[in-house]
Amino acid sequence: MIGLLGASGAVGAHAARLLSRHGADLRLGGRRPETVAPVAGELPGGVEVVRVDATREASLAAFARGCTVVANCAGPAQHLAEAAARTVWRAGAHYVDAGGDAATAERVAQGGAAGDDRRAVFAAGAWPGLSGLFPRWLAAREFATVHTLTAYIGVRDRFTATAAADYLDGALDGASEPLAAWRQGPRSRVLTRQIDEALPFFPEGVSAFPYLDHEGVQVARALGLTRADWYSVLPGTWGVALDRARTRPRADAVADLCRASEVDAAGHPASTTLLTQLDGEVDGVARTRTGLVQGPGVSELTGAVTAVSALAVHDGTVAPGTACAATALDPLATLTWLLAAGVCRVTVLATSIEALRTVEAGAL
Repeated sequence: MIGLLGASGAVGAHAARLLSRHGADLRLGGRRPETVAPVAGELPGGVEVVRVDATREASLAAFARGCTVVANCAGPAQHLAEAAARTVWRAGAHYVDAGGDAATAERVAQGGAAGDDRRAVFAAGAWPGLSGLFPRWLAAREFATVHTLTAYIGVRDRFTATAAADYLDGALDGASEPLAAWRQGPRSRVLTRQIDEALPFFPEGVSAFPYLDHEGVQVARALGLTRADWYSVLPGTWGVALDRARTRPRADAVADLCRASEVDAAGHPASTTLLTQLDGEVDGVARTRTGLVQGPGVSELTGAVTAVSALAVHDGTVAPGTACAATALDPLATLTWLLAAGVCRVTVLATSIEALRTVEAGAL
């Protein structure tokens, strides 16, 4: 049995559909069962719908009992993930969270739980999550060793208030450092913004904001990178809203970001784009590969990564302890699952991002 918190939300509903398609027995939870029932009604077989308040320990513990894994798609993650993981562990289940980060995982590990085999996976979403898994997939598929990484990650989608709050928590509250990069270790203020850039596979006139977060550090260490540059690609008014958010009350900043995403998404299909270049070697010969993930909006893609993470924990392919999806999951198995589910498309090109800047899209 896999329990799913926040099943009536956009992320949870997508996760529920994919888990059901995979044949999982599901227990769907929400504060108001009447909002969860329509999601359950779409799914075949016996699906439990349970009232649960994930912020109340007794309610969450009762929901978790009898589940092998509880996957949390509710939020904001900063206020929920850590306490929820401990409660679920004490109730005897493993835990997966679409939010959280390496710091959350470390705090939960320090808190401990009954049993040495308990598992918890955090940051099991599109970004962070797939954004870190994809470079590991590209490295395993195309290289013997890798040395450098350049990655651009962009989302065009309407933010819910919860999603906007989680995004700002990661961008502004210490989980991510602007202008920082990896140079055989974290280095502050080594990069600058790219304003009004023409990037392949992104809309014209985007701005790229460099950052280094917990996931970037973990991936750089896992791959043994000497250099890694990560950029958040923001269309239109997002960059303005993000800059203003640093001095605005958080509630106002959340509202600003929701409005900016609404404006930028108008007339466009929701989409997520991951563009990653790796440089390394195969049999002593230098090699460059650029990988491209093109997927749906961030909610749908996050739901898919949460679903595959829950299945990996359920099946025991994740090691005991706490970790983030980017390093806990098998990248080859995870991408294979996502591609088979039709969630995203992947292209690998034998060239650099810089070379692609000069190639017309119709020639690719």
